[in-house]
Amino acid sequence: MNKRLVLACLESVFLFVCSSLHAATFYMASDGHDSTGDGSVSNPWNTLQKAFSQMQGGDTLIIKSGVYQGATNAISIVNRPPAGNSNQWTVIKAEVDGEVVFDGNGSQDLFNAQFIAQSNLYWQFEGLTWKRTPNSNVLLTYSWFVKFLRCSAYDAGPGNCSNFNIGRQCGMCLFENCFAYGSGRYKFSTYQSRWCIVRQCVGRLDWVNAGGEPIGGFSIYSCYQCKVQNCIQIDSDHPGSWSNVGQYAG
Repeated sequence: MNKRLVLACLESVFLFVCSSLHAATFYMASDGHDSTGDGSVSNPWNTLQKAFSQMQGGDTLIIKSGVYQGATNAISIVNRPPAGNSNQWTVIKAEVDGEVVFDGNGSQDLFNAQFIAQSNLYWQFEGLTWKRTPNSNVLLTYSWFVKFLRCSAYDAGPGNCSNFNIGRQCGMCLFENCFAYGSGRYKFSTYQSRWCIVRQCVGRLDWVNAGGEPIGGFSIYSCYQCKVQNCIQIDSDHPGSWSNVGQYAG
């Protein structure tokens, strides 16, 4: 075998092993402690803010079942997971799918990551729920390489708000086996983005004050190579629960 090829293979294996060894797993719980916790399974942290400040790209945060509230549990461009890379994604996941809920109580946005330039994030979220936020439950702009697996969102704000909202200039985003319901003018919305996929997801438009905006289940608008695959929109026949609708779309 060519000597250069052998050396290249060994170098790739070395880099992969080093990356895997570097990645760590941490824990967070509703009864954890930011001041005395160390992020271990027996002594978890209490907030995303604390966890993100201690994590490095490629790490995994496992969140124990519970309800999480407040600004210290909000994801934003200031308080966000560290970016991973193509070999080692940063993972934020529920210990038990569906039992980790980020509740905005109608007054706190809990996932509003509006970047102003392309950001290669390599984030992966699994089994989490976001609910009752004044704006979109989950909102991203200029965000690339983000996955949502088995996540849910419900009761977004009125007007131009969606449950899962992939905004301007995002790319390579995936929603798979997710569901959205309650209020919010779109359940899954992708706008001016590229190569995003919504796959095997379910939406249910229960009620909405659309503020004169269009409403629908799945919206792909001004996008390039974005796909909706094997998704289901249910119970879309209750116009008595929808107000101030501009038009029906998606």
